[in-house]
Amino acid sequence: AAVRYRMELSKDPAVKSMRDAMGSKCTSLDLSLLPNHKDVLRCLPFRAGAEGESVHGLPIAIMPVRLVEPRAFGDMSDKIELFLRCMLEARALVLHNRSMAEKRMVKFVEVRDFNCVYVSELLKHGRPFIQKLKSVLSSLMSHYPELIHQAIIANAPATFSNIYSLVSSVFNDRMQAKILVLPATVPFSRLAELLQPRALHSWTLTLSGVVDWDQQVTVANGASEFTSRWLDAGETLQWKVAL
Repeated sequence: AAVRYRMELSKDPAVKSMRDAMGSKCTSLDLSLLPNHKDVLRCLPFRAGAEGESVHGLPIAIMPVRLVEPRAFGDMSDKIELFLRCMLEARALVLHNRSMAEKRMVKFVEVRDFNCVYVSELLKHGRPFIQKLKSVLSSLMSHYPELIHQAIIANAPATFSNIYSLVSSVFNDRMQAKILVLPATVPFSRLAELLQPRALHSWTLTLSGVVDWDQQVTVANGASEFTSRWLDAGETLQWKVAL
């Protein structure tokens, strides 16, 4: 079934163009090669191929959910679905090449950061997208069963269960076992056990890039704000925070 699905998918001109642009030996995911990427990435800010990897040397894909624009979902559901299906195919190609080169099974570690996210807004404006997402997730489990090593839900608010209950109905037992939900109260050191320092640095820079640290920063109840600097050997850094 997976072979039939992927052969049929490859007949789509957009998918064929993407595969040709990636080449046969690609080992990293370039989101700019995916159809509709300019429109989709404005409302679904995927970050793939970021600096650093998991502690096991696996590639990571991060989405800071606070940068999601759910109001744009209604007019773009078809574009988003094609983008997501092509992203699954592109990831499969990348993982195949890395697995062959490294002589081991290479899979993605997915990170979804819910820090400073109002789940009510996602539910209010994103239900059409959530229905599309459930279809894509079903395809993921049926046609790309070894694409994901682990899915980390970081800084999950208390209301996260409301959105999780909508999508988890399509998860099989194998997918359920890959999901790690870390509440907002979990110490940051717990996340540091899962990703390389470079990956953590890339992640925090993505999040802190939307914060104006020169102005008054309000931290929402149950949320946090992070920033980081990378120090080379021998360098030191002093922090000064006014509360």
